[in-house]
Amino acid sequence: LGLSGGVDSSVAAALIHRAIGDQLTLIFGEPIPTSGTPLYTDVRLYGEHGVPAAIYGAGPRTVLESHAKRADERVELSDLRRATKVVARTLLDLLQKR
Repeated sequence: LGLSGGVDSSVAAALIHRAIGDQLTLIFGEPIPTSGTPLYTDVRLYGEHGVPAAIYGAGPRTVLESHAKRADERVELSDLRRATKVVARTLLDLLQKR
């Protein structure tokens, strides 16, 4: 889970992490921390305009593992499946609370 910067983004990331944290731990088998991302993402555009923004997605935990911005940049299918499960189960939890 990454954030775009600024206090508002930190709050947004904390709220999102609280919403999906249980599913993250269940799917990944360990707690996943909230952290800033060193990767160059479009979420920065929201932060630059004062819009709180947080991102969550599939992929390696480090820039080195991701081969970011190189010809062999990739996401493993197993990572994509786990990220999709987290989102789907979180949505199910939220919808069942309504």
